[in-house]
Amino acid sequence: MSAGHFSRARTAEQFEKSRERFPKTQSGLEVCCHAEETRPILKSRRRWLHFMRILGIDPGYAIVGYGVVETKDGAYQPLEYGAVTTPAGADFGLRLKEIYEGMTQLLDMFRPRAASVEKLFFINNKTTGIGVAEARGVILLALSQAGVPLFEYTPMQVKQAVTGYGKAQKHQVQEMTRRLLALPEIPKPDDAADALALAICHGQAAGSDLRRRMMERKGGTTHVL
Repeated sequence: MSAGHFSRARTAEQFEKSRERFPKTQSGLEVCCHAEETRPILKSRRRWLHFMRILGIDPGYAIVGYGVVETKDGAYQPLEYGAVTTPAGADFGLRLKEIYEGMTQLLDMFRPRAASVEKLFFINNKTTGIGVAEARGVILLALSQAGVPLFEYTPMQVKQAVTGYGKAQKHQVQEMTRRLLALPEIPKPDDAADALALAICHGQAAGSDLRRRMMERKGGTTHVL
């Protein structure tokens, strides 16, 4: 069975360059979604010594979107975004294992200070919802084992934080996410764009002294309302 992998749409030249820099991780997952290849990192890292690094996660069992963002004083710097994918038709237990391994590698690679995850709602398809919930469970396990505090947000909270309007359309959220991160185009896949929006949402929420103190005090799961 093919291993799950990190993926992001890119040119063949960019992909080959990424493979040279990060050929394979220990579990065989390919890393190929570094935002610095499309937007230069600040030349002086000293200005960001006291930044907050946030990992946004959009849970799923076929595609887990993720986005790593650094924030300071209301400014956002994207480090990496993409998706951990699993093959359709594979044994579901093995798909969960691949998601878990992918998340542990991300956490070890970027060591975020907080994780921002969308709250799970069962709306129409409960069967699909159960699968997403199980995938979400192994993601939360990886976060807990890494000691990364968890913060959960509803879709309306994310829309409000990113666009200023809790009932904004999906394309409006994606476009504002692109602008806030100064990216040349809307991140793909959509799951990655959603994950970046979640990271921005937590950056907004943790910007206040009260939220920041709460985050520093909490070592486990925290619900930010």
